[in-house]
Amino acid sequence: MRISPFGATIELQGPVGERNTYECGPRGKVLAIAASEAAFRRQISAALATGNRLGVEPTTAMRCASALAGIPVALREWIAPAVPGEAVDAVLFDGPADELIRHQREFAKRPGPIVPIAVASASGDYPISCLVRERTISVNTAAAGGNASLMSIG
Repeated sequence: MRISPFGATIELQGPVGERNTYECGPRGKVLAIAASEAAFRRQISAALATGNRLGVEPTTAMRCASALAGIPVALREWIAPAVPGEAVDAVLFDGPADELIRHQREFAKRPGPIVPIAVASASGDYPISCLVRERTISVNTAAAGGNASLMSIG
């Protein structure tokens, strides 16, 4: 059963003479901020399952050193220490509400696109929808060398 939308390409319905597709790809760099090793392990899983690179916030790296040490060698290139203030595409957060508010304010002040900050559900799962970038593509196949008579149907 597929849980992650990462890498999905779906052919969508459309009018004759048009091809429409929907794709999901990784967002890019995801920042992990975790108060516990269990949450940090779930953050690693969510980020890597969606094809993202994971930046580990310095305090999280100290708190969760044994979890970092246990990461398989093949996955280590996808995880790196985060540099304070570096651009990220999403944040996975675990911790007290006052820290969450502080991080929300900090990221809101940054220039550029709004950075989503995701917290785990009551079951401990992170919403992976904020970790993928959706893209829809429409191609006019009639104009791209298809049957020109289709363009007059209307």
